[in-house]
Amino acid sequence: MLKLTLLRHAKSSWAYPELDDFLRPLNRRGYRQGQRLAEGFPTDVDAIWCSPAVRAYTTAKCILRDRPELGDKLVLTSSIYEASAEQLIQILKGGGTLKHIALLGHNPALEVLACYLTDSSVNLKTAHNILLNLNIDDWAQVSAGCAEPVSIWRPEE
Repeated sequence: MLKLTLLRHAKSSWAYPELDDFLRPLNRRGYRQGQRLAEGFPTDVDAIWCSPAVRAYTTAKCILRDRPELGDKLVLTSSIYEASAEQLIQILKGGGTLKHIALLGHNPALEVLACYLTDSSVNLKTAHNILLNLNIDDWAQVSAGCAEPVSIWRPEE
């Protein structure tokens, strides 16, 4: 059985309309969420595949500040930014021998992916973290309904 953690980045700022979407930072609430994200982040991940967008990478850095032992597991993956759920599935199919992947990215793709994998309705707000058990032995087998939600976690604000 494989595990997948889907984490939506913390709350981002819209205070700078001149900034490209990729460069949007976290807002104050996002930084507060980020300070607590390490509490609910799994300890057994083999890889953290993260969008390189500023708000996602900053969210990852918030986790790593309190969980430095995970630092060598962080991989910025440019294809996650602006990916559709279908594209995220293709990314996951490249998981090789990893047993637990954490995917840190954006909606709507993460939410659509969670719904597809669990065959149920899933609402991923900012800083939500959902842990899924996948009833498969190989990432190449990722398909509709292959996952069961174990927990959904969001930092207290």
